[in-house]
Amino acid sequence: MGGHPAVALELTSRFRNLIPLGEVATLTAEVTEVQGRKVRTRGRLEGADGTLYAEGEGLFLTLNLARFGDMAEKAMKVLGHPGESSE
Repeated sequence: MGGHPAVALELTSRFRNLIPLGEVATLTAEVTEVQGRKVRTRGRLEGADGTLYAEGEGLFLTLNLARFGDMAEKAMKVLGHPGESSE
């Protein structure tokens, strides 16, 4: 979620058409709603000709890294995001 740590609560995927091997496709995604710590998203995978290959939605919960103490600091260093756990 834009660089904010979050966990998935619900993911829904719908596969509409098979993607031919070697096909170039574009994935678009957006945040559709934010309610407190809940973030709803949706995305689409489309071919250059507009063929819809897949679409889906997700519900995520942002994490308060301060609640995880030293464990969050260690994880952020491992992931290459030092100092971001002070949110």
